[in-house]
Amino acid sequence: MVAVVYTPHDMELGGMNWTTHIAAAETPGGTTGDSFVNTGKELFIHVNAAVGSKTVMFERIPCNYGTDHDPIYTTDASTTEVYGPFPVSQFGSSIAVTYDNVTSVKALVVRIPFTN
Repeated sequence: MVAVVYTPHDMELGGMNWTTHIAAAETPGGTTGDSFVNTGKELFIHVNAAVGSKTVMFERIPCNYGTDHDPIYTTDASTTEVYGPFPVSQFGSSIAVTYDNVTSVKALVVRIPFTN
C-alpha cells in the first residue's frame, strides 16, 4: 500500500458538515507511513467501522532525555473518535501516524480556525 499524506479540510467558524467530510475520509495507506502537516490547529478523525477496537499512535518529538512518549489511542468498535489538537512544540510540523490494523478504518484531518 502507498502511504497517505492527509490533506487537512479547513473548518469554517460556522462549523462543517461532518457527514460529508466523514464520507470523504481516506483509507490509510498501511499500518505505518501515513502522516499529516501539523500547525497546531489540526484534529485527527479516526473512523472505525470494524467489530473490534483499533489503535492509532501519533509520533511525538522525543523529550530532552531522548525518550519517546508517543500517545496511543483506542477507537472502540463501530465508532468515530477525534484526537488533537497537537502542539507543534511536542509533535513537530509533520506527524507520522501508525495503526495496529487498517481493516475497516478511515481517517480525516480537519484544521480548526483560531481567533485571537
